[in-house]
Amino acid sequence: MIILALMFVFWFFNLNPFYTVDQTDMAVVKTFGSFSAVTGPGLNLKIPFVQRIEKYYVGIETVNFVETAGQEYVLAQEQYPSISVLSNDGLEVVLDVSILAVLKKDKIGSVATSFSGNYELENWRVAAVRASVRDVIALYKADSLYGEKRTEVEAQIKEKIRDRLSEYFELNAVFIRRVTLPPNLKTTIEQKLQAQQEAQKMEYVVQREKLEADRKSIEAKGIASYNELIAKSINDKYLQWYYIQALDKIGNNPN
Repeated sequence: MIILALMFVFWFFNLNPFYTVDQTDMAVVKTFGSFSAVTGPGLNLKIPFVQRIEKYYVGIETVNFVETAGQEYVLAQEQYPSISVLSNDGLEVVLDVSILAVLKKDKIGSVATSFSGNYELENWRVAAVRASVRDVIALYKADSLYGEKRTEVEAQIKEKIRDRLSEYFELNAVFIRRVTLPPNLKTTIEQKLQAQQEAQKMEYVVQREKLEADRKSIEAKGIASYNELIAKSINDKYLQWYYIQALDKIGNNPN
């Protein structure tokens, strides 16, 4: 009778005691606002008025921090503005960053007790990514992101984001899509790089000419040594012998 009465109440007030969970979701059951249980994919039962369901996506989720204009990689499940931070020398640096992350299934219960829902969890993740980028960029001068240290900076950003999100998320990948420096600094760096390339070119030319001069000097010394050796070997007796040989050839010539 109690079951029939409950079914009548559900039908009369159009209340559905069943809910479904997709394959890429996990559901949190909250009873009177407090965490009660975690349910997986499929058809599940809840108590109307008493229990509330919160669903969390546990598939691979792409989150972009980018400027949308002219970008090909903005198709993502979540999208936010580019990350603007200050470098060690007080210059503004703007980064486009993308992350691929998966919410850990075994942390769903902890998530449900620590956050009031998906919105609050997402705010925490966004803040964690931005803070990670800010902490790393603050250690470097802006021009480091345009030179040989860029790879090092990107590696540290990825590691910092991974550490910060690891409590609730498994980080699959981090992509530093673009680094935008202040226009004046970028121009200065490009001019500096061009000057360095020209200096290296001139150094190569000077080195090549020096090697050629060294080669000619060695060749001249060899010729001089040869002539000196020949000069020392020519004496009166040698000239007499050479004269006799010449006369002999002339005498044997039928002409």
